[in-house]
Amino acid sequence: MAASCVMPVTILVDSTHDNVTVHDDTTIEVVSEANRATDAVPKVEFVVPEIDPTTVILDIDEEDRNDAQAVTAYVNENYNLCKEREVMYSVTHDYMCHQPHINEKMRYILIDWLMEVHLKFKLLPETMGLTVNLVDRFLSKNVIIRDNLQLVGIACMFTAAKYEEIYPPECNDFVHISASTYSRETIIAMEAAVLNSVGFNITVPTSMHFLRRLSKAAFNTYPTHNFCKYLLELAMVDMRMNKYYPSMVAAAAVYIAREMDGASPIWTPTLEHYSGYTEIEVFPAALELLQVAKQALKSAHQAVTRKYTTKKFGEVAKRALPEGLKRPDNL
Repeated sequence: MAASCVMPVTILVDSTHDNVTVHDDTTIEVVSEANRATDAVPKVEFVVPEIDPTTVILDIDEEDRNDAQAVTAYVNENYNLCKEREVMYSVTHDYMCHQPHINEKMRYILIDWLMEVHLKFKLLPETMGLTVNLVDRFLSKNVIIRDNLQLVGIACMFTAAKYEEIYPPECNDFVHISASTYSRETIIAMEAAVLNSVGFNITVPTSMHFLRRLSKAAFNTYPTHNFCKYLLELAMVDMRMNKYYPSMVAAAAVYIAREMDGASPIWTPTLEHYSGYTEIEVFPAALELLQVAKQALKSAHQAVTRKYTTKKFGEVAKRALPEGLKRPDNL
């Protein structure tokens, strides 16, 4: 698609400039009324400067117009709705100050363990994103004791899997994965508590939803897209990234990946248009996400890193992270 945007445009003109006829996407002919009958048009051919995809907004849905599954007629409205809903169902990063029995480190360990469960059950990326969202929304509203933290995580994944998966794990699978620490009845009771706490509102956009759109706008390769997913899952584990909306976290992941790939410019007009964020807005989040990723490599809890060092996920976690990010010129 990008190649089609840099084709030279040939224009045929005469000296009278009476009429303009467009023959196709690249050729325009100007024909005078006097010469129309004989088509004896003195023609001068010149080339319009090439379109630079780094300075214009590209239509990333153009090639999918005939693909019914791409729903190009509604995709922009859908993502606008997602931007509205992420504001409604996000939580702050400091809710732990209201939890006397648990802390951020315990949440870190819980999400890291849920990442292993998610991988073991071969669940969808959206299931993990929704699980973390439910955990944070529940904990931001309910004080729990330490012994029930793992139960909350299990109940949230059980709920998210039933919402996202075609064949979700059964309740007994979660009983087994917890080494029978919690009974089937206890898990179901906590599931009901979670659903009541969030008002049964579980249609929530996660960073994975936004990443698909932004990867398309960035024309990411599959390995680059996988690397962005790696960064997003690291962000889920570390609740410092909760201060940013999911769409911003996705934008930050794309920003880091593009800088590592040597893209220039890093943040194109197309990315700004489809993300809704300027480079100045994205840069602080990208800088913090990079620090989260670098600190995760030193953590004792490595579920995400182990996952993305496997061949199945392209071994993207083996890529060397940069020391920092180049500050935008206008910042």
